Amino acid sequence: MQHRYTLTTPQKAAAVLIAMGKPRAKQLLKYFKGEELRLMIDAGHSLKNLPQTDVDALVSEFEAAFVEGSGIIDSRDAINAIIDESMTETPGDPAPKASQPAETGKSPWELIATVDNDVLVGRLAAEPPRLVAALLAQLPPAKSAGVLEAMPAERQTPIVTAMMTAREIPVDRLTHVGRALVKDLKLDNDGGGSGGSATAPLRVAEIMNAMEKSASESLMKHVREAIDPKQLAALESRLFRFDDLVLLEDRDRTLVVDGLPNDLLVRALRGAGDALKEAILSSISQRARKMIESELTAGGRDTAAAIEDARKQIAQLAMKLAAEGRITLPKRS
Repeated sequence: MQHRYTLTTPQKAAAVLIAMGKPRAKQLLKYFKGEELRLMIDAGHSLKNLPQTDVDALVSEFEAAFVEGSGIIDSRDAINAIIDESMTETPGDPAPKASQPAETGKSPWELIATVDNDVLVGRLAAEPPRLVAALLAQLPPAKSAGVLEAMPAERQTPIVTAMMTAREIPVDRLTHVGRALVKDLKLDNDGGGSGGSATAPLRVAEIMNAMEKSASESLMKHVREAIDPKQLAALESRLFRFDDLVLLEDRDRTLVVDGLPNDLLVRALRGAGDALKEAILSSISQRARKMIESELTAGGRDTAAAIEDARKQIAQLAMKLAAEGRITLPKRS
């Protein structure tokens, strides 16, 4: 019967690094502090020949410890990710490939976007704000807005702050996490994804524009205190709601609303203030104005959700025209 060695923590770490092989271990060592390196070097010198069964047990122990803190990524995916990231390739030595789920023709983000908001909130509850921010940034703005609104208030501000301030997460790493989340949610998966902190203000604005007005305004009060003035200005310059149409220049407002379907304008204007109604009605043809005024006077059965949806459609059109450089959004004081 083989003897089972009792190893210290530094000895275990040294053994795992040895098991990885020199190229991989060399890349991981740069992440250790000087004192940690000294301890492991000393521990490595004290190691005797370990049976393969003991080495396998150590690697399994390492995998279990890693996954305990990794959340979304399971142990096998986690160890593959560490190895892939740390390894420097040599010619003729191909990188080990993580197992790929069956292809469905859809990216992980398209699949995740089909999951119920409350399910996603529950799954992401224990994940750090930076990771949640990166994941939400990959989803359609309306979906991200729904998930963000469904989260506890104390989680919302750190997540939006992370969107605005965190460094870019490499695309391949995000894709890896997206695939792991798809696997965890028992969805089929293909692959894809994108990232980039340079577009953070636009992504955050799209999400907040898609949120309910009261929820967005409440969140924005906290965000103003959490990010610096330059980031805040970049974010606020992209925030636009239906009510902001009154702030546009006459020419720009006409470009947004003139030619829109009358039924869409009727729904959007139900319950709107007089100043906003006049600003919009004065920007369309007289014939269309008379028809819309008649519809508004007659009343209607539009639900609050239908009215909000109509307003969001018009606000999104204004954002699209602004992105194309055809109109200028109002500056906020």
